[in-house]
Amino acid sequence: MYLVSSLAESRQLNEVSESPGRGAARLPGGPVVLIADDGLFSAALLVALRQRRLDARALPAGDCTALLDRARRSEGGVVVLDLRPASDPTGIETVAMVRPLTRAGWTVLVLGESPGDDARSAVAVAAGAVGVLAKTSSLGSMLRTVGAAAEGQCIMTLAERRLWAGRYRECAGLARELAALFGIDD
Repeated sequence: MYLVSSLAESRQLNEVSESPGRGAARLPGGPVVLIADDGLFSAALLVALRQRRLDARALPAGDCTALLDRARRSEGGVVVLDLRPASDPTGIETVAMVRPLTRAGWTVLVLGESPGDDARSAVAVAAGAVGVLAKTSSLGSMLRTVGAAAEGQCIMTLAERRLWAGRYRECAGLARELAALFGIDD
């Protein structure tokens, strides 16, 4: 596993993170773009993806409008989208990016803090994300999942998709109940 040993090395990685790795394979679906703001995690995943000869790039989480504009001008590919970056602690703006990214031709995998990030993940899957990764997953598992998405393979089974759909319905139902309880109109 790759570790960033200093702040200067981390900055250097960020400076080159938008260019693909040397000898990177251009997949029919385009590059793999990691949108997250956890520097060490992002750097490790980016290096590991490049070692697998994937055209991997990183963009900082933050200005959702700028990221969507950039995505619409690109050729598509796979986006690994952190559901809870520091710039969006609620995850609302980040989850709202899933549908526009998929409509722009991108395959979206969402990355949660833990397998229990159900509400955000369920909404993201309902919006078109093809899979959910937990940051607590092993690096090998993440690489297999991202690689499969980059090759256009199915990420979730029908049973998993149904499970996420059920969680989405539960979240939507709870939101309606809370709104009614507190007198909040849509």
